[in-house]
Amino acid sequence: GVGGGGIYVPLGILLLGFAPRASTGLSQASIFGASLGGLAVNARARLPPDGKAGYGRPLIDYDAALYLAPLEMAGAVLGATAQRVLPDWLLLGAASGVLAATARRTAGRYAAM
Repeated sequence: GVGGGGIYVPLGILLLGFAPRASTGLSQASIFGASLGGLAVNARARLPPDGKAGYGRPLIDYDAALYLAPLEMAGAVLGATAQRVLPDWLLLGAASGVLAATARRTAGRYAAM
């Protein structure tokens, strides 16, 4: 998906009363737990027999995961640094802007279907 952070962070702030920084940390921990669960369920799964090329390949594209992992780690370091440096209002504004842009792009793709 587009990531649970866009849901978990506002819920942590609005419903649980956490500060934005604490809510962001809780979001990351929640996403990590969900990722481990998804890995446990899908690690041995294979693509279904539908007659198309690729039948029998693993459901998880491990090559893509190996390609994306360094970029994700760099993004995590950049995000943690930004969280330490930026004031809360700017951090929330930037996160809201990214979430709004992602929602708009997703809605546009849905409308084009």
